[in-house]
Amino acid sequence: PQLDALTEQLGMEVERVAGRRITSPEVLDAAKMLFRGQLSLDFVSALKAQDETAVGLSGADGSIVRAVKRPAAIIEDDAGEMVQVDFGEVGDICSVDTTVLMKNLEAGVIPVVSPLAMDDEGSILNCNADTLAAELAIALDAAKLILMSNIPGILTDVNDPTSILHFTDLKELAELEEKGAFSRGMRPKVASVRLALEGGVPRTHVIDSGR
Repeated sequence: PQLDALTEQLGMEVERVAGRRITSPEVLDAAKMLFRGQLSLDFVSALKAQDETAVGLSGADGSIVRAVKRPAAIIEDDAGEMVQVDFGEVGDICSVDTTVLMKNLEAGVIPVVSPLAMDDEGSILNCNADTLAAELAIALDAAKLILMSNIPGILTDVNDPTSILHFTDLKELAELEEKGAFSRGMRPKVASVRLALEGGVPRTHVIDSGR
């Protein structure tokens, strides 16, 4: 939401398809400033207020996350229409190098990783934060992945906040997805839950960031 606010303030259009942001070169510049600058420092500061030591990084720092630019593709939008989409300066994650992360974790320092990655030529790419979190959880052999949202969790009915799933599995998620239960930003979140579980993370949670 902070990037939405900044891009609107700068006179840029906020564009998403199926819950995923279209990133023009101008939006990427805004993301670099916001993610690796203000938000990274805000997280480090908030953790310090809880007596934790943290360091702000991005996936591009230390070649933590390697990505390739996402090619144009035909996908289903939230209206159920098949549309051709060029996501722009967006990266699909190829690999994660945990060396820098482990050195910090072993020293008792929490790495705060902004969702930016680098390709083999050194170009910076914007990545979906939920996807990047899932990939980091897999690479670090995490015990669980926790994703935060602006709703209580995964809902079977997007219009009913009481329809929260307290427990589910990949089979039920696939059935709900086939029924069209997920839209907008929940689609990449559910995809990240599936990615993490299939990648060996034992448990995942989607929680309300306001709680």
